[in-house]
Amino acid sequence: MGSDSKQAGPPKFQFYNSETGELLGRNGASWLKITVFYVAYFTFLAGLFMASISVMKTTVNEDKPRLQTRLQIPGVHALPKLDVMNGDHVTRLSDNGGVAIKYDSATAGDSDIYVKILDDVKEAYNALEGEGKEDFSFSSLGACGTAPYGYDGAEPCVWIRLNKIIDWTPVGYFAPTGQKGFTADSLNSRMEKDAVYIRCESKEIESEDKNTATFTYFGGTDGNLESKYYPFTGKKSMPGYQQPIVAVKIGNLKPGVNTRIYCRAFAKNIPIDDRDNLGSITFEVTQGTTSE
Repeated sequence: MGSDSKQAGPPKFQFYNSETGELLGRNGASWLKITVFYVAYFTFLAGLFMASISVMKTTVNEDKPRLQTRLQIPGVHALPKLDVMNGDHVTRLSDNGGVAIKYDSATAGDSDIYVKILDDVKEAYNALEGEGKEDFSFSSLGACGTAPYGYDGAEPCVWIRLNKIIDWTPVGYFAPTGQKGFTADSLNSRMEKDAVYIRCESKEIESEDKNTATFTYFGGTDGNLESKYYPFTGKKSMPGYQQPIVAVKIGNLKPGVNTRIYCRAFAKNIPIDDRDNLGSITFEVTQGTTSE
């Protein structure tokens, strides 16, 4: 049997009820209570967050990170280096067939990009101000310390430095190791205590034969990074810190021959791992053929 009684439907939504004065189903007193509650609740959360940050800041050393996830081994960095974020550099790298340093001493303007990179590095060093352990001088790099840095001829210069590692101090060798160019013949003076020596070797890429390229080293007492520049204790305590540089003048390059240069930093606490590029760097140099 059917029923004639009408079933009550769901309540209709009302934004404001003029009869009861309720807004969204709540009267003024109810809205006041819930507002006070949430203001107090979020004020408490904000206070708890700020207190947590304050406590955390007391455990943080502003000069250096508390935990360091990377190995305490400085990487080796070579300049000039083409920047893949710079359009002009990317174009030049493409024109070079992927070769890092390829220039033609007979072509005007061909090496300007490398001179500009090294000029910019010098400018950045000269702009550094503040407390530093030692000020690095480009005059120690001899002919490789001034433009055009050998790129107007057949003997280009490459600058090599170590990446900054907080609190790292070199432990030097007492005598040449005889490895990778670090021989007694490569020294021009008595070895400096706890200095990092930079020495290089070369190969012709196509044949993998040992290349006849020669190397002349500038910087420090004999192509080395002197211990007086270390340690670097952090940006805040040493805002004007300047990494020392060793310059390597590469001579006797064969025109048109792509040469692989391998340079290694020699110190007892710089382990060498060529697979992960620890303690050494490899780059390519090609001297363009002379135009007739």
